[in-house]
Amino acid sequence: MSPQDLSSPSGDQLASAALTGQVPQLYTWGTLAAGLLMAVTLIWPELAGLAVSTLAAVPVLAALWVAVTCWHTDRRLSLAALLAVAGLAAVFLGRNLLG
Repeated sequence: MSPQDLSSPSGDQLASAALTGQVPQLYTWGTLAAGLLMAVTLIWPELAGLAVSTLAAVPVLAALWVAVTCWHTDRRLSLAALLAVAGLAAVFLGRNLLG
């Protein structure tokens, strides 16, 4: 093994891996974990708020992951992900202002 194999991956390597599907499917696993948490709320209803928050946070975290990991390789994709997060923030803030 060379010393380069032992070093942590650079941002370009992570972005390349994300675009080729070599990074674990974070969105899939996050949704699965949130769904399991929703199932747990059938037994413990007190966790419903946490389950709903977790389910709502998964797409936001996925968009932020894409924005960060793809910044050096595909700026347009990163900007689109950031625009999606900004749109969600605008809806959330607008909803709080109205109601």
